[in-house]
Amino acid sequence: MTTIAELIRATGNRAYEAQHYGNSSEHCGRQLSGRSHYYDEGTRRYFGARVLDVSTDPDGAMLFTVESVTPPSGPRLYRMVAFDVYGNVVHRTEHETNGFAGWKTADGARAELRKYRESVNVSGVTAAAIAAKVKAIKREAAELDAVLAEWLV
Repeated sequence: MTTIAELIRATGNRAYEAQHYGNSSEHCGRQLSGRSHYYDEGTRRYFGARVLDVSTDPDGAMLFTVESVTPPSGPRLYRMVAFDVYGNVVHRTEHETNGFAGWKTADGARAELRKYRESVNVSGVTAAAIAAKVKAIKREAAELDAVLAEWLV
């Protein structure tokens, strides 16, 4: 049987790195580089986001964060975010505080993250992400075939 880590490598992807040193926000930006703009410097600045905690599953197939964000009005809120191997958000805090998604404290977001990590099926999330990527590639290939066929006429 192939491990998730082997599957990630076989599909031409790189696993998320569990250990990091220094700034968590910059680490997330590096981990998601080429996958998502979620933690790019400009995006973090726009939303007033700071990454407090960052972790991965043992195989590096998913990235988990606890972040703080500043909504347009009201106090800073805390939420957890989970990313698949392609950098897609597969879960984010839905708990509402003052009309915005987030917890009043970082501990609330951390508790949600612990509960999510206990229940998430990493293999299932990874398989669904790869299947969605295959579907997108097939759709793009069909579109290119149609353009090429029209061009060659």
